[in-house]
Amino acid sequence: STLGLVMSGVLFLLPPAFLNEAPRMAAMALDQKESSSTAPRLGMMGQAIAVFRRNPALGVGLGGYGAYISETPDLQMSSNVLDVNHTVTTNLWLEVAAESGVVGLFSLVWATAALVWALWRARRGAPPDIQRRLEGWLLSVVVIFGILFHFNQTLWRLDIWVLVAVAWAAVGRAQRRQWT
Repeated sequence: STLGLVMSGVLFLLPPAFLNEAPRMAAMALDQKESSSTAPRLGMMGQAIAVFRRNPALGVGLGGYGAYISETPDLQMSSNVLDVNHTVTTNLWLEVAAESGVVGLFSLVWATAALVWALWRARRGAPPDIQRRLEGWLLSVVVIFGILFHFNQTLWRLDIWVLVAVAWAAVGRAQRRQWT
């Protein structure tokens, strides 16, 4: 109930121009035929699923997604693939599945779950200030891997690896202190 009240209060802070435009943007996001965002994204995700189905065990190789699409005319969404090196899907999980198959997807899921579990366990018994920091890292990891990776391809960005490294370092530090 408190969260709902806070979220409602935030609406009053948004500019009227945004509030007037928000219903149209929401309708566009939910329209599968909307040509400027939703339809192309759904098409790219379907394309990645097709690549994965054709190469389920090991995928087409890291960084091989664009080349595979350019070499496979029936998977091309348009007649011209502009830049093979930058042809990606908008869903990182599907891109990992297409490029590295079940083996790579399982590895990424396992590594992400291991980090989330380690952060969760490390926060138990920690002093309140350390617990809040660990919860912040936990929230960051869950938001990045659980939400953002469904909408954009960012695995190879440096900030993702810094987040993972710092989160693991926080877990290590918490485990060395052993507050319980």
